[in-house]
Amino acid sequence: MPSAVLVAEPELATREYLGRHLRDDGFDVLGAARRSEALELAERIRPDVVLLAELELCLRLRRGEPGRTWDRNVPVILLAPSSDPVERVRALDRGADDVMGRPFAYEELLARIRALLRRSTTS
Repeated sequence: MPSAVLVAEPELATREYLGRHLRDDGFDVLGAARRSEALELAERIRPDVVLLAELELCLRLRRGEPGRTWDRNVPVILLAPSSDPVERVRALDRGADDVMGRPFAYEELLARIRALLRRSTTS
């Protein structure tokens, strides 16, 4: 069964780009433009990995919310607006498992997704 990836990205072009490439690489992909939609999908489909553009969404996933049942330990990669080391450290300290600055190379993102999946399936 293919791994499910939730792409929580407000920018349509980026969401479509990631969806197309991840599907070509054998993943089931669901996209969300809004935070509320991403949280609903996280609860409904229980993705194996979440790619997101907002640190606030990462915080909400990690913290959980009353009455919501998504997996608070799902691997998260933040696609940060820049490669600023201070922002990357901040994101890691606040719950992201990995951070990639933009622009990013798809091949590197794919390798990071696969690495997170390897670690999450062996634990």
